[in-house]
Amino acid sequence: MPVIWRSIMRNLIVAVSLVGLLAASGAAQGFEDVPPWHWSRAAIDSLVAGRIIVGFPPNDPDLAVNAIIQVYESFAHSSHTQAQAWAERFLLNVPRDWPQPLARSRLRGFRLDNPGVRLGRDRGTVSFVATTVVRSGGSAVTERGRVTVEVQRGTDGRWRANYTSLITAHPQIFR
Repeated sequence: MPVIWRSIMRNLIVAVSLVGLLAASGAAQGFEDVPPWHWSRAAIDSLVAGRIIVGFPPNDPDLAVNAIIQVYESFAHSSHTQAQAWAERFLLNVPRDWPQPLARSRLRGFRLDNPGVRLGRDRGTVSFVATTVVRSGGSAVTERGRVTVEVQRGTDGRWRANYTSLITAHPQIFR
């Protein structure tokens, strides 16, 4: 066997062994930031179930930012059958007419850049530059601006976005 192939095989065996050790080292965790409509969801769930990959929980600032991203994802995919349940996993203080704001969503795309996170033990704020694409009549309008959203840790330890602060930050999307 040529030297190059021995090296490749050795590296492959080491990589497979490390994945096995990581999978065996703790309980498999899901990837809660992969929404049900994402193209990779079924494959990721299969890999987690087979203990081939293991998710590691990120730190609190990452989880707080993730909560807001997941709410935007839900509004961008509002026609999906699981969009409402997905949004509710990451929201606090939904309005009385919920889920009507989700059903009316005109959000078609978004990007959240330069997050700034300030967290206390159970409350905090996340600010970022939001670039959103919103359907307006027959065309799409792109807007960009700094947004601040309040977050709070639930009794289950999951960070959630305060819906009222989302309305204040982006009334054209969340009202």
